Amino acid sequence: ARAAARSAAAAGARVEAARDMLTEAAALALGGNRAGAATVLRVALDEFRDCGAVRYEREAARELRRLARLDALGPVATVADQRLPLSDREWQIAELVAAGRTNRQIAATLLLSAKTVETHLTRIFGKLGITSRALLARAVERERIRRPATRAASRPDAWSAPRTPARRRAG
Repeated sequence: ARAAARSAAAAGARVEAARDMLTEAAALALGGNRAGAATVLRVALDEFRDCGAVRYEREAARELRRLARLDALGPVATVADQRLPLSDREWQIAELVAAGRTNRQIAATLLLSAKTVETHLTRIFGKLGITSRALLARAVERERIRRPATRAASRPDAWSAPRTPARRRAG
């Protein structure tokens, strides 16, 4: 992302360069470098303001506020330093996102509503300090590579609907 931002800046594409900085900041935050992410976001925010790119300016400001909230909460576990801090259900949803499934497809697979999947994703994004499905997929892949045995039983193809207990016969 940093190289893309430099290339765009060299070509005079200031808004594209700043957009690439947003991606760089997200990657830095995912890696646990929130201070670096905040610095990059401030530069991008200034660039968006100078260019009059209001939509992107709002996005950069929102990301800065989110980072500030995360800093107030203290360190968040990252893929780089420990196991992803997700519940079993959140892990299932994260795996399905990494597999490229939509919220509706995930809901159908896990017998949930699409709104419940959306809520789980919001919590997952908050726990990991990320903002996109692509970054979540990357985090899941890193977790698989770092700890293949820890989540071996959590494969989307192995999941099935919960079984209902058999009814007892009266008599």
